[in-house]
Amino acid sequence: MSCFDRGPFEMFFGLDLQFAIAKGAGRKDHDYSALAALHRTVPTEVRRITDGAAHRDVPRTLPSILTLRGLDRTRYVPLPQVLEKIVPIVERPGIKGRCVVAFDATQAQGPISGMIQDALPCPTVPLFVHPGGSFRLDAGLWRVPKSHLVGALKMLELRNRIRYVEGIPMLAELKQEMENFSCELNEGNGSDSYGASRGHDDLVACLSFAAWLALQEGLWQPFSSRGSSESYCGITGQRLAPDDTRLF
Repeated sequence: MSCFDRGPFEMFFGLDLQFAIAKGAGRKDHDYSALAALHRTVPTEVRRITDGAAHRDVPRTLPSILTLRGLDRTRYVPLPQVLEKIVPIVERPGIKGRCVVAFDATQAQGPISGMIQDALPCPTVPLFVHPGGSFRLDAGLWRVPKSHLVGALKMLELRNRIRYVEGIPMLAELKQEMENFSCELNEGNGSDSYGASRGHDDLVACLSFAAWLALQEGLWQPFSSRGSSESYCGITGQRLAPDDTRLF
């Protein structure tokens, strides 16, 4: 059974584990793992319809809003310790049974991916991030183009559907990463590549995992970002949600 059959979910976590898995002399000074938590709410509005002398109120569901309620990254922390920090978060009252974690399995396939899924007491979605244009589910591994992940985050910002809780640690660093994040197009073969023009992109990566996952909505159909072939020259803008509480 797919983990999506257990929905609907309200809290979506994105976990970038690429650097947490690196070991020994191969680890660089800028290596990080990062975690983002997006809370999905579905607002409604009531419209009054007038038919002659009669009036009736009709509720209407609006597009979902995603609020970033947690953002963190660590350096030189072994994978088991990274997972130990996540367990009490996903088991909190109000979150337990209503959350799902998407993690970067590009370099964490096989036993490592299995260890991550066994350690977390909630549904998990392993993502294999690739530069192609097609999305598919392959033997339990979700192969998602990076353009789809970036497109999900970009769409949320353009449509004002993402909010950021004021006072979250790393919010300034996230803003800097967003400003430095860009797309490069290869004129020779038409391929595109996404990443930071300078600095890091781990916070953008984990946030894009959570954003993409949340946009699968009720039926969890594969999300295809419109205009994914366009050049995203930075992801900017942060609408604060000061009335919400942060998780971490």
